[in-house]
Amino acid sequence: MHLTAEQVAAIRRVFALSQRKFAESIGVSDTYVYFVETGQKPISSKVSAKVAEVYGIDAERLSEIMTIAKTYNLPDKVTG
Repeated sequence: MHLTAEQVAAIRRVFALSQRKFAESIGVSDTYVYFVETGQKPISSKVSAKVAEVYGIDAERLSEIMTIAKTYNLPDKVTG
C-alpha cells in the first residue's frame, strides 16, 4: 500500500500525534513528515509500509481513518 500526503496527515491526526511523535514511531525525522504532509517530498514505499505496519493500516482501516479525519475536521497541529 502506498500512502498519499493526505492519508499520512490523516493517520497522524486520528492517532492524535505530533509530527515529532509520529516520526519517532516510524523511524524518520519530523522534517521528513512535514515535507511529506505538505507535498514537498513523496513518501517512500518503505515508509508507507512502516506506517501500515506500526498503525495496523489496511485498505479498510485507511478508509475508516479518512472518514474520521474528514467528519471530525481534526486539527493539523497536534501538540505533545
